[in-house]
Amino acid sequence: MPSSENGTEMPSRVLVVGCQDHGGGLAMLLKHLLGCEVRVAYNADSATQAARELNAQVALIDTGIPWCNGYELARNFRGSREFSELPLIAISCYSSTPYRDLARQAGFNGYIVKPYGIETLREALATAGGQPMRPIGSFPNAKLPPERRPVS
Repeated sequence: MPSSENGTEMPSRVLVVGCQDHGGGLAMLLKHLLGCEVRVAYNADSATQAARELNAQVALIDTGIPWCNGYELARNFRGSREFSELPLIAISCYSSTPYRDLARQAGFNGYIVKPYGIETLREALATAGGQPMRPIGSFPNAKLPPERRPVS
């Protein structure tokens, strides 16, 4: 099992749900730099199947893919018997509180803000299981454009 720099064990089987460009790049980082076994899914149906086949220990889910609502996917995982305890980490380009609140309500355990680096990924994976949701690698002073604010 891969470990963080402070020796904390990280999950070795990681599901990535994202667009082809971001998901594929993230999978390469996880595999080649952190030694994880990775499956990439591009929609909710393939995410569920990939999580099952991989026996995923954590899922990194991009919340902003047009054809896959990451918040809804998280709610579906939380509502299923099979994946209710799977640690979920949201990946978003928004750092504002309303988006973090949406992620928390959907059942995510962590929240990573793009752009992020390998250390942010390492920290997110090392702290994913059983932790209350918290922002990781966020930029607290970033402003959310009015047209992109979530609907409450």
